[in-house]
Amino acid sequence: MDDLIKTAIGQINQERLIKLACNLIDIPSTTGEERKCAEFLVDHMREIGLEVRLQEITDTRANAIGLLRGDGEGPVLMFNGHLDTAATGVEEEDYAVIGPVPPGYKPKSYIKNGYIFGLGANNMKGGVAAAVAAIEAISNAGVKLKGDIIMAGVAGESEKAPVEGAIRSYRGARYQGGGYGTRYLITHCFVPDYAVVCEPSGCYVVNAQTGYFFIKITVKGRLAPQASKGPGYRGINAVEKAYSVIEALREWDSTYCQKYRYDTGMGAIEPHLNVGAIEGGWPFKPSYSPAI
Repeated sequence: MDDLIKTAIGQINQERLIKLACNLIDIPSTTGEERKCAEFLVDHMREIGLEVRLQEITDTRANAIGLLRGDGEGPVLMFNGHLDTAATGVEEEDYAVIGPVPPGYKPKSYIKNGYIFGLGANNMKGGVAAAVAAIEAISNAGVKLKGDIIMAGVAGESEKAPVEGAIRSYRGARYQGGGYGTRYLITHCFVPDYAVVCEPSGCYVVNAQTGYFFIKITVKGRLAPQASKGPGYRGINAVEKAYSVIEALREWDSTYCQKYRYDTGMGAIEPHLNVGAIEGGWPFKPSYSPAI
C-alpha cells in the first residue's frame, strides 16, 4: 500500500494543480450562478480521462460529476466540494460584512508568497482542485480500485438562506445555499458509501461539524422623533431593545456551548451563538427612534 501511495503522490503535477485552482477562481460563481464553473470542471475532468456528467439543475446552476471506475467489488467513495463562493466580489453586496473588498475577495486569482489568493481560493476551490488532482494521480499511477471514486463539484453549499430582511428581501437562487447542490445530487444521481469533503479545516481531518440553525428575531418599538423626548415621550427604540436581546444571547452562549459540546473521537466540537446581522432604522435620519 505504501508503494502505491508513493507512486500516486509522484504523479501530482504542482504546476497543473495550481493552474486548475486559479482557473476555477477566475470563473465567477456566486451562489445561484455556478453553471459556468461546473461546465469548466466537467471539461477538465473529461480531459484527464474520467467519465463525466454535467448535472443540470437550472439555467444558471449545475453540478459537475466525474467518475473513476473500480471493479465494482468495493465501496464507493465521493470527493465533494462546492463551487459557489460565500461572497460575490461586488462591493455593493459584500461591503456590509467584509468592509472595503480587498483583491483576495475578487474572482481573480493571483499568487503571493507561495499562496493562491482570490475569491473562493480557500473556501473551497482550492479543495476542489486538490480532490481532482488526487483522483487524476490515482488514475495515472494505474492503481487498481475495488470501488468507484466520484468527484462532485456541487452548486450551493455556502451558508445562505432566503429571508425577508427589515430593509430588503433576500430571496431567489443567490440565497439558496447550504446543502442545495449535494441534496440535488444524491436525490437524482449517486449515493456514495463514504464521502470526503475538502473544506478548509486548518489542514486537519475532521469527522463532524456543528451544523447551523438560522433564526430571525424581529424586535418592535414605536416610532418617535428624539426631539420630542420628555415626560410624555411615547417612543420605544427598537435598536436599544435589540441590544438587550443581543446581551442576553451572549450570556446564554457559554451555557449553550457547554451543554452541546460533543467529543467526536477526533477532538471536541463546540457550537456557539453568533449575531451575524442587524437591520433597522434610517441611517440618513438617526434622529428618529425606529419602530423595527
